[in-house]
Amino acid sequence: MASQEDWDALQRRHVTFEAAATEGKKELQRSRHFEVEDWSTKFVSDETIILMGGESGSGKTMHMLTANREQADVVVYVRGAQHHFAAALDAEATDKNRENVDCNIFVWNQQYRVFFEVLVVLVKAAIRNTNPMLGLCLQGWDVSEKAVFKVRLCLDEIGASTAFIRVCCAARPDALRKLLAWDDRVQLRIIAGGTGVDMKSETLGCETIGSEAPTFKHSIFSARGMSLYWNMRASLDGLTDNEFTDLKVAREKLMGKITWANVEKRKAALKNRDVILQACIKGLSTAIAKSRENDEPQGDNRASQRRLILEGLFSAVESDGGCAAALTNPRLAALIAARCNAVANEMVEKELCMSTSGTNIRQKILRPVEQEFKNINGLKDA
Repeated sequence: MASQEDWDALQRRHVTFEAAATEGKKELQRSRHFEVEDWSTKFVSDETIILMGGESGSGKTMHMLTANREQADVVVYVRGAQHHFAAALDAEATDKNRENVDCNIFVWNQQYRVFFEVLVVLVKAAIRNTNPMLGLCLQGWDVSEKAVFKVRLCLDEIGASTAFIRVCCAARPDALRKLLAWDDRVQLRIIAGGTGVDMKSETLGCETIGSEAPTFKHSIFSARGMSLYWNMRASLDGLTDNEFTDLKVAREKLMGKITWANVEKRKAALKNRDVILQACIKGLSTAIAKSRENDEPQGDNRASQRRLILEGLFSAVESDGGCAAALTNPRLAALIAARCNAVANEMVEKELCMSTSGTNIRQKILRPVEQEFKNINGLKDA
C-alpha cells in the first residue's frame, strides 16, 4: 500500500529483468520476485526497528517490500518521510519560545513528537489511496477468533536525514499503532532504509525515550547481486529439461560461490562452460541444416536456438571483467539480464548466427544498461 505519489515513484524505479533495458517503462502490474532470506532483516521482536543501508541499486527497497513474507500480512510503503519531517520542524521553529528550556531536550522531544505526527498522516494517506476500508478494519480487529494481523511499515529513502534516522531508531512501533487507533491484535513493525544510512551509524539510537533503551537491527546490503543474477538467469535461459544437460551442469558449477570468488577456478569453469556451449551450438547447427534440407518445421529448433544464443550472451557477460563486476549490484544485474534477453530475441528474429563471438558485449549490453541505471537513479548527467 502506498500513496499515489509514492506508487508512481516506485514504478519508475522498478526494474524487470524480463524486459529490455532500452524499452519504454511499463507500469508495475505484477512482478516475479525472488526470496533472499537474511537473518539481519528479520524482526526478532515487535519493538525492533530494522535499519537498512547500502549503495543505490543494492536491492533495499524490494527487499523491505517483499522479503520475509511470513512476517507481514500487508506492507505499507512510505517514501521520503524525512522531507515531511523536516518541513514540519521548520514550520514550528518560529512558533516556539525556547527561553529557560534546555535546548537539547526541547529539540529531541519536538522531533520525537513530529516524527509520529508525520507518520500517522502518511500511513493513513497510503491506506486511503489503496484500500480505505482496511483502516476501519484494523481499528476493529480485536476479535478473539481472528489471528494477529501483521503490518509492515517501510520507510524508504531516509538516508539524507541524520535526525530522522535517530528518532526512527528510538521510536516505539506500538506507540504509532496506538496513535493510528489500531487494535491490540494488530502487530505493527517498522523497517527503514536508504543510501547513506550506514555513514550515519555512529550516532544511531543513542537517545532513549522513557526507561527502555531503543532496539534496532542494522543491515548493510552489499554484493547481493550475484545470487539474484543466477536466479534471474536460470529463470530466463530455460535450461531446465534434458536437452542441454551438460551445459546445465557446467553452469551450475560456475555459479558456486567458491568457484566464482576464486579467480583461477572461475576461469576454469568459464572455459569448461564455453567449450560445452560451442559443442551444443555446433550440434544444433547441424541438426537445423538437416531439418531444412528435409523441409521439416523449425519450431523446436528455434526454441533451442534462442536458448543457446542467450547462454552465449550470458557467457560473454560473465567473461568480461567490467560486466562481471556490475553483477554484484542487483539493479545492474537485473538490467543486464533484461538487456541480454532483449538482444537474444533480436538475434532470433533476424536469424543471426547463434555464436556471439562477433558481438561487442560492452557496446551491445553494458552501455545501454549503464544509461538506464543512471536514468533510474537520477544520474542522467553523471
